Amino acid sequence: MKYLVMILSAFLLSCVGDGGGQNPVIPGLDGPHVNITSSHVLVSTVFKDLRLAGGLRYPLPKLRDSYVELGPDLQSDGVLLSFSFSIEDILGREIGEMEMMALPGGRAIPDVPGGRMPGVAFTVQSFTNMVFYLSDTHMAIYFPWNNTIPNMGFDYFVGDKKKGRFHFISPDIFAKNAGYFLLLDLDKRTKKKLKRLLK
Repeated sequence: MKYLVMILSAFLLSCVGDGGGQNPVIPGLDGPHVNITSSHVLVSTVFKDLRLAGGLRYPLPKLRDSYVELGPDLQSDGVLLSFSFSIEDILGREIGEMEMMALPGGRAIPDVPGGRMPGVAFTVQSFTNMVFYLSDTHMAIYFPWNNTIPNMGFDYFVGDKKKGRFHFISPDIFAKNAGYFLLLDLDKRTKKKLKRLLK
């Protein structure tokens, strides 16, 4: 298993090139990509091997102006998953309204002291147990994705700046709850920049 992790890590890191500030290229996925508008933080991923005829928009529970969209990707034959998080929701949400949660299945959240964060779980069609997490210092997304990649994490960059961590989540002992986990920093500087966008 250790040898397999080394091979996969070498492959994924080889895909980012020699320079820093680039995220690994993940087989079967395009993303996740983070973009920021004047009102929302957008997180999008294309699942190249999935197919979907129609599309939908689903409001995220306990958030006022945030939602997830699912539909065919216009640039490929895959499925585009897009989260749109309102900056006002991110900065103004009452954390106490969210339940403290680990990863689906009960495993600890990586890179988070105590392994738990305030979060809300939701399901969109066949995509079950998606979770949005929000704390005073981080926001995060867990998305179920059937893979056999061992647990491993990488620094995540927005532009050329490190803004968090990306993790592969391997199946648990019941061969369930595999996915990916994107943890984004919400430090004081980031919050200050987001507040400026709302003015």
